[in-house]
Amino acid sequence: MSKNHLRVSIKTKIVVAACTIVLVSAMIDSIKMLGEFNSRKNETLRLFSSLANQVNESISAQFFERYGDVQAFALNPTLFNTNDAQAISQTLNKYVSLYGIYDLIVYVDPQGKFIASNTQAVSGAKIDWEALAQVNYAEKDWFRSAHMGNFTEDKEKGFSNTYVEDLQIDPLSSMAYGKKMYGNSFSTRVVGPDGKELGVLVARANAHWIENELKSTYDNAQSNGFKSVEILILNKQGVVFLDYNPSVDGESVVRDFNILTKLNLIDKGYPGAREVSESRTGREIVMNNVKNLEQIIAYQPVNSKKFIQGLGWGILVTASTSEVFTNLEKNKQLLIWFSIGSTLFFGIASYIFASSLSRKFSLVSEKLKETAEHTSKMAGRLADSSRSVAEASGEQSAAVQETVSSMAEISSMISQTNQNLRECTDIAAKVSSKSEHGNLIMSRLASAMEGVSNSNHQLQSIANIISEVSAKTTVINDIVFKTQLLSINASIEAARAGQHGKGFSVVAEEVGNLAQMSGTAAKEIQLLIADSHKAVQQIIEVTQSRTTESQTVASEALGAFSEIASGVRAINERLQGVGQATKEQELGISQITVAMNQMDQTTQRNSAIAGEANELVKILASVSERNYKIMRALRTLVVGNEKPTAQKSQDIIEKIIGIEPGNQKDQEEGSQEHPGRRTEGVGVLRELSSKLAQRFTEPSNQEISLSKDPNMADTGHNSSDFNADDDSFRKSA
Repeated sequence: MSKNHLRVSIKTKIVVAACTIVLVSAMIDSIKMLGEFNSRKNETLRLFSSLANQVNESISAQFFERYGDVQAFALNPTLFNTNDAQAISQTLNKYVSLYGIYDLIVYVDPQGKFIASNTQAVSGAKIDWEALAQVNYAEKDWFRSAHMGNFTEDKEKGFSNTYVEDLQIDPLSSMAYGKKMYGNSFSTRVVGPDGKELGVLVARANAHWIENELKSTYDNAQSNGFKSVEILILNKQGVVFLDYNPSVDGESVVRDFNILTKLNLIDKGYPGAREVSESRTGREIVMNNVKNLEQIIAYQPVNSKKFIQGLGWGILVTASTSEVFTNLEKNKQLLIWFSIGSTLFFGIASYIFASSLSRKFSLVSEKLKETAEHTSKMAGRLADSSRSVAEASGEQSAAVQETVSSMAEISSMISQTNQNLRECTDIAAKVSSKSEHGNLIMSRLASAMEGVSNSNHQLQSIANIISEVSAKTTVINDIVFKTQLLSINASIEAARAGQHGKGFSVVAEEVGNLAQMSGTAAKEIQLLIADSHKAVQQIIEVTQSRTTESQTVASEALGAFSEIASGVRAINERLQGVGQATKEQELGISQITVAMNQMDQTTQRNSAIAGEANELVKILASVSERNYKIMRALRTLVVGNEKPTAQKSQDIIEKIIGIEPGNQKDQEEGSQEHPGRRTEGVGVLRELSSKLAQRFTEPSNQEISLSKDPNMADTGHNSSDFNADDDSFRKSA
């Protein structure tokens, strides 16, 4: 078998890949669904455990209340008078009506004789209490246990002085009501104020006190989405006490007395019954052989701080898994069918898509083959174009003549520039000498100005003296003001005092002191003013002298700087000549630059371009051969030995690559008539043409070196530039 027969087409690969992806996705979804299913199972088991625990807590709370109720009833003083049976019955009727739990409350003496009981039911109906009065209770278990002090106790939890019976068909309540009554009893002793036992009080509670709690738990299960839940209460032997399953017949409680207190689930092998009788707690999914179905079951003993564990009650909460996990099972089935359907759909869709894609790839490969043939033809034309490069060498002669003429003009301009520079040097020396003289004059001017500055300091001292005079004047003014005030005050006080005005002599004395101070200050002011006048006169004389000197120095400096200005003007005139010569040199240099650029584009690169063109032609031929091989590999990869025959798909491909259908022959002829015309879509040929155009048009980066001989020019060419470019181009090709 040949190699070609072992190759798989891209169509087959796409179909297999699509189906594999779908199957893997389906497997992942299945794993996720399985994990979710297990998580839901565990969560459901936890919820069932919480339901069992809720039953445990609620029953325990009710049991704690019932255990204490009978003791509270026994403390009623009405019970202490055993001879007043009517009053006792009325009290017990109130308890029955108030609590709504107790079907019957009976009070007997220490010998077991009937004393009293309630005469009405919870509803207010009469009960047959007379039948109860005919019974002797001395041999009843509850009486003997309470009378002898054998109570149902757990003193660590605070339970004492009450005897508890298990749930049963209550014989006393059934006698009083004339039908089967189901419940349990709580018994205790009645002790008088003197501590003497007066009798035994028993409260017969209906099983509703437990069933109501089971209903609350069942409603909670309903709110969590569990539509069918069964709650069982067992005694320590595994016998069913209560069976709460509303979904069986619509009733809240199934009181089938063929089951209650008779059906032993341990003997029947009911899941969880033995475990709960052994005070174990757990949850599991098991096969219930009794009911022949798979169930979720949670079990635990009734055990809390408010319950006596010694009673051995247990709780079973069960439900059918087919109902609990119905939605999950539907989701599993839906996922399986979805996986099958999606696999078929994507398999067919991928086959159609792969078939279409394969045909288009095949047509593209045919177009690549045609493009490779066009590329070979263009390589031959490039070889013809490379021979025309030699014609550019004729331009070198004219460029050389222009270069020689420009160099002669540059030599003349350089001589004139040197002469101007020598004259500028002489003038600059003279200007330097004048500048030194100007510096000396300016030093004298600075000294004179320093004297003026000192005079200013002296004037500042005069200002200080004047300030002091002002301060003294302020003192005099204050003294005068105070003197006036004192005079006025002295006049006013003297006028008021009359003959007693002698006390104002002190004021007159103070006025005299102030007048003396004023005189002294006035003398000091006169002296200060005289001194200030003399100082100011001296400063004025000095300032006038120094001002005259400064004016003389300024005049000398003005003359010196005038001479400097004349020298600077002469320098400027010479520099203008230098600037004109520089412009002419710049013009000549620009002409040389143009000529040398032409030489660089022709002489230095003509030979290299011809060699490069030949190399590019070889590369183009190699690329054409590679394109043809790639085309064959692509065609083999896509369709193997098949041939594209769909004319419609071929027309679409021709439009995509820019060829009008049916005009392939015309395009080939047009390419032969116009060498510059290129077939669109041929990326390699476009790149090669751009490379050649860049070689002929890009400016040279070579520096032009001029020797002393204007006829000599460096026309050397660094061929490594072309080699480097050629290598990079070959790599890109």
